[in-house]
Amino acid sequence: MMEAKEVVPPRQITKHTTNVDEVKGMLNRLAGIPNLGFDPQSTSGFKARASFRDLMAFLFQPQNVVANPDVFFFKADTDEHREKLKTIFAYLLGAVTPEILVVRWEIDTLNRTLRRKERELQAVRQVAQQWQTEAQSWLDRAREYGLVPSDQPVPASWQTLVDLLRQVGHGDKLV
Repeated sequence: MMEAKEVVPPRQITKHTTNVDEVKGMLNRLAGIPNLGFDPQSTSGFKARASFRDLMAFLFQPQNVVANPDVFFFKADTDEHREKLKTIFAYLLGAVTPEILVVRWEIDTLNRTLRRKERELQAVRQVAQQWQTEAQSWLDRAREYGLVPSDQPVPASWQTLVDLLRQVGHGDKLV
């Protein structure tokens, strides 16, 4: 395979210069097909990245398709091809642009990051609540041992509670 403004074909091909995947990639690029799928959340192959092969339904219309009132495009009579055509049709008409696809993927990435951060925040909150509960139980134990007055209220702020426990830990009797 050779690509240039002007190509001079060699008289004899002695070695491979490309492979099938590179040829498909070049044809996709020349057809202007983006490298992104149409729906980042979908696991369906119908919403996956389009390829130049998906465009064949628009290029090849044999007589039996043209004459059939129930079929509008080549191979559109099968579910697989019909669903893929429905997916790429908006892109081919220009209603969905590569920029829109990029933004969809960015939104999906940001949403996944947000969900992960929310889970992390929830985990930190749970740990903080456990620490708060444990610190309050230490304060209760200090009351039992007479290190803190029995009428000592549980401080509302975390820092005050920690400071109070530090005083008790240093041997400062608060009675």
